[in-house]
Amino acid sequence: MLRRRWRILGFLMNFQILIGVISLEPLVTLVANRCGEPAVYEAMRLKQEPSPVKPETASAAKVKKPWLTDAGSISAAAGFGAFVISIAALVISYRHTREQRVRQKREELRNAIERLISLREEINNIDPTLDSAVRNSKGSLINTKRTVYLQAAESLAEEVSQYVSSSEWQVLGAENEYESDFAHARYFYEKCVVASRRSSAGNQSVALRVLAASFYFPEPFRDLEKGRKRHQAAIDAVSNSDDPYSKYMQAHAYREWSSKEIAVNEAEEAVVRLTEASNIVKTLPEGYYLKNDEIKLIAVNWVYIGNLFFNRYAVDQSQAFLDKARNMFKTSLSMVENMKTDNAAFIRGFVYLEWSRSELKHGFLVRADQYIRTSQDFFSSLPETYPYRKMKMIEAHELRGLIELKPSGR
Repeated sequence: MLRRRWRILGFLMNFQILIGVISLEPLVTLVANRCGEPAVYEAMRLKQEPSPVKPETASAAKVKKPWLTDAGSISAAAGFGAFVISIAALVISYRHTREQRVRQKREELRNAIERLISLREEINNIDPTLDSAVRNSKGSLINTKRTVYLQAAESLAEEVSQYVSSSEWQVLGAENEYESDFAHARYFYEKCVVASRRSSAGNQSVALRVLAASFYFPEPFRDLEKGRKRHQAAIDAVSNSDDPYSKYMQAHAYREWSSKEIAVNEAEEAVVRLTEASNIVKTLPEGYYLKNDEIKLIAVNWVYIGNLFFNRYAVDQSQAFLDKARNMFKTSLSMVENMKTDNAAFIRGFVYLEWSRSELKHGFLVRADQYIRTSQDFFSSLPETYPYRKMKMIEAHELRGLIELKPSGR
């Protein structure tokens, strides 16, 4: 269908040019006449040898008429005007057709991207209580649909690549990452960075951050140095302003950086980055709507770093690692100590639950029992309708049962 349209457009272009050339014939005739060689022109036009120019004809030709009173001049000017108009119309028609085609493909791409997002939500929302066979069957069906839309979206994005936004490239990269197609995911994340240069500093920071994350993929795609350079570039992109949003974006970027370091067991590097995030988020104005949520996420990362140091203690029994591990949990609690909301109470309960789990794992039963009881107190203080309250209370109850079954220890 597309090729047929282009053939029709090519025919119309050739037709327009032909009409314009025909319209120029009076102009050519005028030029020859005004040069005083009409017989020469006629011979050339008829592809014949020119007849000798008689003296009286030559002298008559040299008598030039005012062009405004010359019918040939007027005809030539009209022909030239028609030629110019035909070319202008052709250019306008081509641009209009091209813009219309781009708009159509952009709309198709947007619809495909939206469908990919909704299908991802469907996969994530499959009822976990269903029988595993039923759950796998539903997931497989949804994933088949998602693959069809993903391939269509990728094809459309390549066709109109200069009009694709950074967020759209990011969705395509994420979908490939979900499929463990890491090479293709990074390709789209790089496209995301390029497209973000047409947007705000915040969008550039996000694009650089998702590209940085791709260098923490499993081997052979892992390159921590490149990843850290991109993370730093993401922070630099929003470092030229002191407004609350820019500060928040810096803290968020440092916290995301620490998450990637945690994922590859780089505890010391994670501490450095999360310390930066903690210091920056504290400078945000009280009441800033994004501040408390970021503080809670930072507190959770301190817990994960604490677990990394506990694991190191398990390897070589170093008191230094044990002290670091416990300090990470204390730092986590300090992040939310001044917050009086239900969310803050939930975070405290979570921190003590994970701390108790780690102490129990390494044989410190007294501490484990103390922390699990504190965790239960925080979870119990939450409204019964609070999300995940029931699930965490069950976890805490089961962990306390394990502690009581253990013989007396440290």
